[in-house]
Amino acid sequence: MKIKLKRNMSNFDRIVRFLVVLILLSVLYFTEIKGLLAIVIILICIPFLFASVTAHCPFYQSTNLSTYTHEDFENIDSFKDTEFKDKL
Repeated sequence: MKIKLKRNMSNFDRIVRFLVVLILLSVLYFTEIKGLLAIVIILICIPFLFASVTAHCPFYQSTNLSTYTHEDFENIDSFKDTEFKDKL
């Protein structure tokens, strides 16, 4: 069974979320943050990382928001259509 997630995030949004994850994890690694605050930072990083990798944000879906524009993924879609059309 294949699950297809609807893209609702722009590339800029994905990059910002990924940078936030990197910053939070580096702060966690290089400082002496422990306990509840460390757990909260990790729990914030998990959905941000998921959203940046998959281009799908459950919050955006629940509120019907979208930062996605077709131009963001135009190259990916055209690559799929031309390169692998014969193989599919």
